[in-house]
Amino acid sequence: MKLLVDNNGEKMGKTTGNMLSFLDSADEKFKKIMTWSDGMIYNVFELLTDTDLDTIQTRLDSDENPRDIKFDLAHTIVSRFHSEDEATAAKESWVNDVQKDNKPADIPEIDLLADTITTLQKATGVSKSQLKRLFNEGAIRVNGQKKDNEHFILNREDLIQIGKKRWFSIK
Repeated sequence: MKLLVDNNGEKMGKTTGNMLSFLDSADEKFKKIMTWSDGMIYNVFELLTDTDLDTIQTRLDSDENPRDIKFDLAHTIVSRFHSEDEATAAKESWVNDVQKDNKPADIPEIDLLADTITTLQKATGVSKSQLKRLFNEGAIRVNGQKKDNEHFILNREDLIQIGKKRWFSIK
């Protein structure tokens, strides 16, 4: 029996944080598959789909962008567990969130606490010192404005972006 492994030979699983769960939403499955390394594409097609492997190998050997092949892989797998429409919606969501760097549709709301650092620390689980470093690096935006320190007041309905992918809204 062949196991699904990553490029380091580590088997996929909960411990390594790279597994798909039956309980994952269509979006979660799609996003997880898209984060797998390009070197895993062939093995995943082999073990999890009934797609013709010669076709996949031809595509991998060509100049085709591996991301496009992973799009097909993710769509095939998500369609199997959900529906064709949900797989298409998950792809659109991934493109919107990752490739276009747009704000996601489902931004978690967080409580406004005593100060900016405490509010963000509770929301992210990141240490105070790490949050201060993120501010100093210009990695935190509030309502689209880059903040270089934590000395400002957050207000209800402020939109916070940390890096490219983490978003929060103040309740």
